Amino acid sequence: MPTVFLDRGVRFVVYPNDHAPPHFHALGADWEMVIVLGNCEEIKPSIREFTGAPTTAQVRHVLRIAQERC
Repeated sequence: MPTVFLDRGVRFVVYPNDHAPPHFHALGADWEMVIVLGNCEEIKPSIREFTGAPTTAQVRHVLRIAQERC
């Protein structure tokens, strides 16, 4: 799986030829989130699903990074 970048122990991953809508996977030590990008202007990035138990701080961090790099 291709890691786009790593930040604070979170791997941000995009799978080639993955399904719509545009999204990425954020992987922590014991959790994973799927973040839908929206159009990044009118529709902000949002969590589509997650497994494990990311902390509130981890969720905020991932969404902040998604918005900044969108």
